Amino acid sequence: MSEDKTNHEHGCGDDCGCGDNEGIPMMKLELDDGTEVEWEVVLVFDVEDREYIALAPEDSDEAYIYRYSEDEEGVELGSIEDDAEFEKVGEAFDRIIEEEHESEE
Repeated sequence: MSEDKTNHEHGCGDDCGCGDNEGIPMMKLELDDGTEVEWEVVLVFDVEDREYIALAPEDSDEAYIYRYSEDEEGVELGSIEDDAEFEKVGEAFDRIIEEEHESEE
């Protein structure tokens, strides 16, 4: 997947490819078949010194989690292939979302 660079201010770094759609950080991704899809940036978070990003298709309650890295050339997303890593990252994501939800109440 590749991304489109746009300036933003939501915490995942300058020029990460995210935009801002009515206060919701968005990231435009180009799929392998050339189709561009806009995703909501749900969360950028660390687990054991590695960064991950949770993205959701517009108007969806489902989030997809990818490895995330950013450098001077832009953003790179990677699949999580290892089941143990995916489970650990998923649990961390759920815990962070739950804590954020509780703090809003």
